[in-house]
Amino acid sequence: MTGRDSLSALGEAALKYARAGWPVFPCEPRGKKPLCEHGVKDATTKAETLRAWWTRWPDANIGHPTGRRAVLDVDGPEGEDVLSALEEKNGGVPDTLCCKTGRGAHLYFTPNGTRVRNSAGKLGPHLDIRAEGGYVILPPSVHENGVSYRWQVKMKPIPLPSWIEKLLAEPERTHVGDTGAAEKIREGQRNAHLTSLAGSMRRRSMSQAAIEAALLKENSERCDPPLPQNEVRTIAQSVSRYEPAKNGGQSKTGFTLTPLAELLAKPDAPVDYVVENILVAGTPSAMVSKPKVGKSTLAR
Repeated sequence: MTGRDSLSALGEAALKYARAGWPVFPCEPRGKKPLCEHGVKDATTKAETLRAWWTRWPDANIGHPTGRRAVLDVDGPEGEDVLSALEEKNGGVPDTLCCKTGRGAHLYFTPNGTRVRNSAGKLGPHLDIRAEGGYVILPPSVHENGVSYRWQVKMKPIPLPSWIEKLLAEPERTHVGDTGAAEKIREGQRNAHLTSLAGSMRRRSMSQAAIEAALLKENSERCDPPLPQNEVRTIAQSVSRYEPAKNGGQSKTGFTLTPLAELLAKPDAPVDYVVENILVAGTPSAMVSKPKVGKSTLAR
C-alpha cells in the first residue's frame, strides 16, 4: 500500500465490482474459504465494509454469490472434454461472460426465471454448477496454484442454454436396494462408502480415471450432502496406487482390497487383537486427529 487510505489491487477490484452492483466478500488468499463470519451471506456492495475487509486482508481473494447468475465451472481439461461431448450431442454453448480460472473456466449465465441449484457432477464429471446459495471467485484473485483468475470473454451473460436447463431440471437418480427404498449416503458414511466402492472397482482392474469418474457420479447422486470433489479425487488416487487384484484377490503389493461390508465383525465370532483391547484383527479401524500430526507416517 502506498498511502493510509489506499487499498491493494484486490481491494480496488472488490470496490469496482461493488460499484457495478456485484456484491462481494473476502476469501482466503489463494483459496476459496470465506474470511468473514457468515461467508457468502455477508456479501455486500457497501464501500466502507469492503475497505475495512481489504485493509485487514489485503491479499484476500474476491468471492461473489451466485443465484442471480448461474455459473458453469469447467474443471480443467477433463471438464472441457466432457463439455465438448455434451455440446456435440445437445447443440453447443454460445459465447457468454467467461473467466479463466487456475485450472479451467467459469461460464456465466442468467437463470432466465428458472430456479437453478448448486450441483456437483450432475452434468458430468468435472462439471459443476454454482447457483442458488453458492459462490465463485472473481478476477484478479489468485488460484492456489499461483495463476490469477482473469476475464477471457467480457460481455453480458446470456440466458442459460435450454439443453443445460433441461439436464439440470432432471430429478436426481437414486439407487434402489432390495427393499425398493431409495438409498442416500449420509455424513459419517460417505468416505467409507466411496472407498469401499473404489476398492471393488480397482480389484476389477479399473483405471484411476474410470474410478474417479464413477466416484464423482456416485458422490453427486447419493451422498447427502456430497463430499468436496477434491476429497473424492483423493480417494480414487489413493486406492489406485494398489495393483489390481489377482490370484484370488491378492495383489502384487501384498495387499488385499476388500469391500468394507466384508470386514465388519460378525456376531459371536472369536476376536483376535492386534493391539490388546484396542485394535481388532480383520476389522476396519479409524485413526482420527487434527491435520498434520503424523497419521500417515504412523499408518505406514
